[in-house]
Amino acid sequence: MKKLLKKILITLVAFFMMIAIGFGIYVSDYYKPNHNALEAIRSDNVIKVYNRDSYFLFKGKDVKAGIIFYPGGKVDERSYAPLMRLLAKEGYAVMLAKMPLHLAMFGLNRANDIKKDNPKIKRWYLGGHSLGGAMAARYLSSHKDFEGLFLLASYSTSKLPNHMKCLSLYGSQDQVLNRKSYKKYHHNLPQSTKEIVIQGGNHSQFGNYGFQKGDHKASISYNEQQAQTARAISSVF
Repeated sequence: MKKLLKKILITLVAFFMMIAIGFGIYVSDYYKPNHNALEAIRSDNVIKVYNRDSYFLFKGKDVKAGIIFYPGGKVDERSYAPLMRLLAKEGYAVMLAKMPLHLAMFGLNRANDIKKDNPKIKRWYLGGHSLGGAMAARYLSSHKDFEGLFLLASYSTSKLPNHMKCLSLYGSQDQVLNRKSYKKYHHNLPQSTKEIVIQGGNHSQFGNYGFQKGDHKASISYNEQQAQTARAISSVF
């Protein structure tokens, strides 16, 4: 009996070690920012960038509201710096959240700490890309102190308040976004949700991290896709 228990214990330990090793390999393989993204994190005369413990803050001189952004799954948050800079130029204080293991599911409540760290901002919006968007939507399903949500190539599996402002964007060339799930869960968004399809855009170019596996090649540039995205967000919020 003791020998049998010992064999079972050894088998279980080996099993969980394999899971741990596999998970470690999975999270260590993530998309990294390109040169343009790293350049966009630097402060200049127009936008100041601050590196906080749990987020990067992009801020211009005049701030009309705060935006918290959840990055896509297995994407280094710095990859979204160019888009965050564009939003800051539109008059927002933009907080680019840092997620544990580059997975927003492990930092679902990151917005709590970011808001507490910026008490002077009274109007807040939350957004995210892909998995980050899904987690942002889940967060907002139980937090009513945000005025709106924007989803970049994402959808909400949780029901959102009908009074909330909401914007949903995706690229016409996107082959990563699950269109069946997008349509299936569309009813969870407020009835007034504005949907925009960026012609020629794809999944990868909301950030600057290279070409994402399974995506389709975009027919517009990173700059154009992100400029359209920033303008759309500013027009709704």
